[in-house]
Amino acid sequence: NKGYAISNPFLININGKKQYGMLLFIKLFLRFFAVHLVCDFMLQTDKFCENKRFSSWQLYIHAFIVGLFSWIVLYSPGILLESVLCASLIGASHLLFDGVKSMLANRFKEKITDNDKLADAQFNAFCVDQVLHIIVLIIAASIFLLYCKDDWKTCDLEFYSVDKLILLFVGSYLCCKPSNITIKLFLEKYKIGSSLAKSDTDSSEESERKFRIQNAGHIIGSLERLLCFVSILVGHIDIIGFLIAAKSILRFKDNNAETQTEYVLVGTLMSFGMAIVIGFLTNKCMLML
Repeated sequence: NKGYAISNPFLININGKKQYGMLLFIKLFLRFFAVHLVCDFMLQTDKFCENKRFSSWQLYIHAFIVGLFSWIVLYSPGILLESVLCASLIGASHLLFDGVKSMLANRFKEKITDNDKLADAQFNAFCVDQVLHIIVLIIAASIFLLYCKDDWKTCDLEFYSVDKLILLFVGSYLCCKPSNITIKLFLEKYKIGSSLAKSDTDSSEESERKFRIQNAGHIIGSLERLLCFVSILVGHIDIIGFLIAAKSILRFKDNNAETQTEYVLVGTLMSFGMAIVIGFLTNKCMLML
């Protein structure tokens, strides 16, 4: 039934034809998720994030930018009201979630004196915050397509080639700053490599040394994940084995302390594991677009 196939936004593919509704959902979600990455990671510094409170202008500017960018990727002639409402939902969710997270983070810092418990709370808060944002994006995309799929589909097909570029951006950027933050918070949560963490008792030289090591680790991690990501996209997975072997030789040619060895091992496994998952998911989505 061709009419039913067009009207149902989540219809499963029949006779080898693409799932038009699901395809539109994936395209729209990718655009929302790209906006999320840009606004939540690329355009925000650590200091900006710390100041996102209900009493500060940073939080409202952030929510406005999220809503504006969401509306830009949604806009199509004839659905102005629907696109504004959907973008407002996403912007309001950032206002609520980020404001509550900042409020809870301040309370954690005041009440929790144990650094281990504080690291655990920060990791959990980060994961919950990101999951909630993704759930809102799924709900927003579903509701929007439920009412505006026909009008938005016409606009979307005019820019079909953009979808793969957005997918490549999402996959490649996930391998950078978001992965760095996730790995950093995970290692702090389980006290892995605690000797490399900054301390209030460190001298200025020691703090500078740890700062350089962490920055170098972020750059190396991002580069290795990007290389792993590209190797999966081009179909040369064997390159990953070479990268792991090369990194192992470079990292372990000196006698490292046990804690630093665990830090390198866990960080490397997490880094390559995340890159592999992102690469295969991107490859799968690329075939669907």
